[in-house]
Amino acid sequence: LRSDSIVNGLYQTVGRQRTDKTAQGGGTIPAVTRADDIWETSVSPYVENKMQWGEKFRSVVGVRADYYYFDVDGNDPANNGHDDDAIVSPKGSLIFGPWSKTGLDLSGGLGFHSNDGRGVTAPSDPADPLVRTYGAEVGVRSTFVPGLHSTLSAWWLDIDSELVFVGDAG
Repeated sequence: LRSDSIVNGLYQTVGRQRTDKTAQGGGTIPAVTRADDIWETSVSPYVENKMQWGEKFRSVVGVRADYYYFDVDGNDPANNGHDDDAIVSPKGSLIFGPWSKTGLDLSGGLGFHSNDGRGVTAPSDPADPLVRTYGAEVGVRSTFVPGLHSTLSAWWLDIDSELVFVGDAG
């Protein structure tokens, strides 16, 4: 369980004091460009099963469920809103060895990326709250050299989307 309360804003300042500014060509730039109170809560239970199939072979499988709730309260009512989403992510590993103090691991699974609450609750073109990722890894671990733990791995990660909120643009 995780809950974040974020007070965030983009302000016009002079000498570190918030102030209205005069724009080139006239007009006023208000001291507050954007101010948001963001509340993001997530619940993520995980279950795992480990099986020893033989002296030199074991497996680990698991599944994680994630639920996210986003609530944004901004100085502009058009930026206010709330949304929620859920996603399930299975994972698995096969572990071989060790032989001569060296083992091989194969892993794969699904995960996710959570987007910024301000983008998720945006009134025009909102972002998906939780975005699927796919990953795999193959690795070798060894303690063949006394006192040295060595790991070599190659991994692959595919993210369907990774959006970021540009705070300087408000």
